[in-house]
Amino acid sequence: MSAAEGINDLKNHSLYVSQIGNGFFKPSELIDLQSATACVSDARKLFQIIQMAYSVWSSLTGLTEEGLRSCVETPLFQSLYQALGSAADLSHFPTFEKQQAMEEMVAVLNSPFLHSWMVQFPGAVEELLQSLDQAENQEVSQAEDAESKAPVSQEGSDEPPLNDSF
Repeated sequence: MSAAEGINDLKNHSLYVSQIGNGFFKPSELIDLQSATACVSDARKLFQIIQMAYSVWSSLTGLTEEGLRSCVETPLFQSLYQALGSAADLSHFPTFEKQQAMEEMVAVLNSPFLHSWMVQFPGAVEELLQSLDQAENQEVSQAEDAESKAPVSQEGSDEPPLNDSF
């Protein structure tokens, strides 16, 4: 039995009365408190990782196509794509059997390059966020400068403001 099948069995045993042989068992009879606590703890950790990844992704991209394009054009992502090579090309994505897909995922997650890239990732994210903040601050100050230099229209007049430069 694979690890995924074992986890799926635990999930099913935790939700339903299970029939094993000629007997019926309640979830509490098949899953002890220690196993349940470990599963809940693992689920919370995974959920935190997903929340963090979503938060980083939304910060980096603004969840827009334009943001995604600017994010993947950064040198860090370009080096990741070069290292992944043809594996990053999803246009010819093959159909995997469940076991093969799990083996492929484990191989990718255990890749030494991925580990070294993940070590660099937090610093690169911080740097990118700082540059985005700086760009946003520049846009705000430019907009404020433009507003302060704009001619003030004369109230009550339908005519455009006078402009002395011809």
